[in-house]
Amino acid sequence: MVVGAHLTAVTGISVSSPRLRRKGWLMPELHYPSATGNSILSQSELDFSRPVEIAPGVFWVGIYLENDPFQCHPYFINNGSESILIDPGSMLQREDIIRKIEMACDLKDVKYIILHHQDPDLCAAVPYLEKLIDRDDLQIVTHSRMSVLIKHYGLRSSYYNIDENDFQLMAGSRLLHFYTTPYCHSPGAFVTYDQSTKVLFSGDIFGGLEDSWQFLADEHYFAHIEGFHMAYMPSRDILNYALRKIESLDIDLIAPQHGSIIQRKYISGLIEKMKQMECGLYIDRKYSQDLMRTIEKLNNLQTEFEVSLDEIKKLKRNQDGDYFLTTLLMKPLMNEWNLSTKVTTDCVLIQKKAFLFKERFQHLGGDFNMTGQLNFAGQNYVMFFNGDGMGKSMQGAGGALVMGTVLNSLFSRISGQTTIGISPEAWMEETYGEIQTLFLSFDGAMMFSGILGLVNEESGDLIYINAEHPFLVLYRDGRARFLDSELTMRKFGCPSELGFQLQRFQLRPGDVLLAGSDGKDDLNLKPGAAQPEINFDYSLILGLIERSEGKLKKLVKSL
Repeated sequence: MVVGAHLTAVTGISVSSPRLRRKGWLMPELHYPSATGNSILSQSELDFSRPVEIAPGVFWVGIYLENDPFQCHPYFINNGSESILIDPGSMLQREDIIRKIEMACDLKDVKYIILHHQDPDLCAAVPYLEKLIDRDDLQIVTHSRMSVLIKHYGLRSSYYNIDENDFQLMAGSRLLHFYTTPYCHSPGAFVTYDQSTKVLFSGDIFGGLEDSWQFLADEHYFAHIEGFHMAYMPSRDILNYALRKIESLDIDLIAPQHGSIIQRKYISGLIEKMKQMECGLYIDRKYSQDLMRTIEKLNNLQTEFEVSLDEIKKLKRNQDGDYFLTTLLMKPLMNEWNLSTKVTTDCVLIQKKAFLFKERFQHLGGDFNMTGQLNFAGQNYVMFFNGDGMGKSMQGAGGALVMGTVLNSLFSRISGQTTIGISPEAWMEETYGEIQTLFLSFDGAMMFSGILGLVNEESGDLIYINAEHPFLVLYRDGRARFLDSELTMRKFGCPSELGFQLQRFQLRPGDVLLAGSDGKDDLNLKPGAAQPEINFDYSLILGLIERSEGKLKKLVKSL
């Protein structure tokens, strides 16, 4: 025979910037690693009618728009057949950009177009470029918040959404990392970090407005950054969130979409100044004052919350202490005293409430198991009890404490007797009477369902009472069925019209009885599915018992 229990919880260069000339810029000598051609890495005069190499294999492919302080910069990474075009620009630039890209590679080598946000100054030329590149595997690399807007340019290429691809792109052997910079100045904005060259393509961040534009930033570049960010970034807090991500990177060069290219020696100083910069709504004095008052209120609320949280934690510690004390009181009452080799018993008890106390997990609930041996007129019987106190956690545990105390008291009374001088049936009725009288004294505040049974070790005769508890299950010859067919008694502690009703059954060798508490009423048969499927089949347990061959621990594992 097997006695089961409650299973509900079983739930991151040195140069002086030159000034503009009509045919190019004059550059003082730069000290960079080796490079060839039209590059800031190798020579003092650049030809801006050709691509300008700003890092090994990385090119500026933009044009200078005269009398326009809002310069837009597309970039190209030469990466063989998986080359990358970054923020390719508007229709004003498309012919010059295409000509410069074709100087560096075949257009059909472009496999990826990175778009840091949805604005036309970097997206408008893409539909035209798509037709020229003409690759079925061409991909638009952006954020999913941007792709829903960028599609309105009429693009036909597939999207590589960075937030769906672990915020990185492996183009051949070249690894690009993406870092989100939300609301700078679009909700899905991001920056791109080329790990091999340590170049950061920063989109609008670090952009500048310059009447006399310089290709490379100098020590005065912050004045140009400030004007741009005051107009295009929503607030200092939002900008600082992005800057904190950027300053953690090891950056040699920042290539913004607007303004000037920034070398390593200026980067940290610019970031520190930008952190203190007033921008967006902060330049509105009234808003700034209102914001400061709001922040002060939020700080006060946070303080109140922290005080309340400390009080809650203290109450929780006290409550867990009460829970722990109750579990200590319960342990000596959960006795498995049956030592019979003819009628064996097995118990599993997993309470619903789990809590942590003194760095150890404990369980608390109203479920209760007990087994033992009794002798009536020279005949040995195995006693078993499986029950469940009504109520959650402490209320249920209180019922289990009372039930455990009563049953242990009854056993203590007869512990010195060799044999009990009354019949098993009379003992069952007297025991029921004592338990019922005690629980009725709580005036309905404490009730307990349960099954109390006796099995004759020699004959296999079973007598039992079921006080509104789930039906006993018989497992015989590979099949499981309920022994009960209807309610026969009310719970302990419940005034009842049914009274005491003893039931009988004849067990055979090899039979297994299973008694368990109410289990999990909201069992989801399809965990993880979009639509849960709640079990309404009360006989489901029978199939599970059959598959576990009537073995309690195997049944528990299957659940």
